[in-house]
Amino acid sequence: MRNWLTIVQAGVLSLALLAVSPITALAQDTGAPRVPPSLYDVRVIPASEVLYLTVRTDEEQGSWERAYVEMSRLAESLQLPSPEYESIDQAITFSLADGRQVYLKAGVPGAWLDGRIVKFDAAPIVLGNSCGDSRVYVPVRLVAEISGSGVAWSPDGSVVLYR
Repeated sequence: MRNWLTIVQAGVLSLALLAVSPITALAQDTGAPRVPPSLYDVRVIPASEVLYLTVRTDEEQGSWERAYVEMSRLAESLQLPSPEYESIDQAITFSLADGRQVYLKAGVPGAWLDGRIVKFDAAPIVLGNSCGDSRVYVPVRLVAEISGSGVAWSPDGSVVLYR
């Protein structure tokens, strides 16, 4: 009887260690703060919806990649109201959660935030087809940071937005 009790106790202890060890290993390996994930608002835009474009400013600064996402998709992910597109000016206007207005114009590297200029190294672009169906793609980091969100990238090319 005593041997069986020892075997049952060893089994329970082994199961408990197996359940805890992946969590402990994850916290130790990443070096991330030990905050429950439920405290974050995380949104993921799959890699299939992200355009990575090479941006070049001049010979001294060289070139680098920027992630672009279609503006209405990004607004949805950031829980912003639907943007308004002005086809003549190729511009987008949208509101932030706090009521401030943002104005983006294709080809202009930056944004107007309540009349104040926010500079950035990449500009929104308009991509369309011969049927006149145009979509505005914006630099993810520009819009995310204006709206108060952080941006990270996963190894597969997906964009992770968090607050």
